[in-house]
Amino acid sequence: MSAGGRRGGSERGAGSILAIAVLGATVLLTTLVVSTLALLAVGRSVANAADAAALAAADTASGAIAGYPCPAADAVAALNEVAVTRCAVTGLLASVSVSRTVLGIELSASARAGPPPESALPEAALPEAAPPETQPPETQPPETQPPEGDPT
Repeated sequence: MSAGGRRGGSERGAGSILAIAVLGATVLLTTLVVSTLALLAVGRSVANAADAAALAAADTASGAIAGYPCPAADAVAALNEVAVTRCAVTGLLASVSVSRTVLGIELSASARAGPPPESALPEAALPEAAPPETQPPETQPPETQPPEGDPT
């Protein structure tokens, strides 16, 4: 070869290799991001399934629904494609843990359900009825109001 020939002949085709490397990195990064977002979405659905299972157990424990609390939690969990890993009922309070395996990763969540404690509602939030003598006339029973045309 002559001294005046092309320089950098060994770099020929390096642009194609670089483009393939950038494309491969982009595909890999996109796959990781999509997988992470999918796991986040499934994790949220597992938490929702735990809430639903705990509510089913608490409703059954309170007598609002016939049956036994933990089997009710199992049934609701199965409908949400999760497995109950722990179910405990103390009085009217139900605690449920569920799990699901996605892409080889176990996702789990726990929830509690039951009636609110007595101290949870402030007394000011509860409406109190006013005594009948302080109620406006339009809220008094009709028999205590005089008829419109009555002269008395």
